Amino acid sequence: MQIALGDDEKSYANIPKYTATLKDSNSRAFVKLKCDVLDITSPNCNPKFKRVFISFEAQYQGYIKGFRPFIGVDGCFLKGPYKGELFSAMALDANSRIFSIAMMICEGENEDAGRIFYCLNTYMQDERVITFMSDRAKFQSPKLRKLFWIAVKAYTCGDFKDAMEKIKATDLAAHKWLETCGEEPSTWSGHGFEASVKVDHVTIT
Repeated sequence: MQIALGDDEKSYANIPKYTATLKDSNSRAFVKLKCDVLDITSPNCNPKFKRVFISFEAQYQGYIKGFRPFIGVDGCFLKGPYKGELFSAMALDANSRIFSIAMMICEGENEDAGRIFYCLNTYMQDERVITFMSDRAKFQSPKLRKLFWIAVKAYTCGDFKDAMEKIKATDLAAHKWLETCGEEPSTWSGHGFEASVKVDHVTIT
């Protein structure tokens, strides 16, 4: 089984060599590797892997030359002996088909790890304003979650107002928070989006 699936420990140990080789062979690739040095005074100390971020030049060129300024970020848990999460960043082409532009393996979803993804704007050198989509927030109430996503996916102002009224009738506190959270509906509801980022890909979890 180990021959078929490989050795997890050796695979992680090879990540620094892989990233160095990648930089040498793909000079415009965006590669970031972070490790914690447990004891810098010990010459035999092995660094502890934290995260690695990779975006190939072909992904960069593909995004710049043919994709809208809309990036979705999603992740999944790693099930092997070394826990963590695998994240990917995706753009959409003119036919709304998904195109991968970056990936990251990290210790888990946190502010420090997430900040790397949002540096994509700098790396991509895109003068347009990039819209990011993430499904980090979860709802405890299935009914409220359903109503909220109706408001998010509303294509007209009327549909949005109807959804907000239903949210108000279901949970007054939730409605008040949405009204006073400081985020305009144009930043989270489809009816108010700019034409360049109007897409049908909306993650519901």
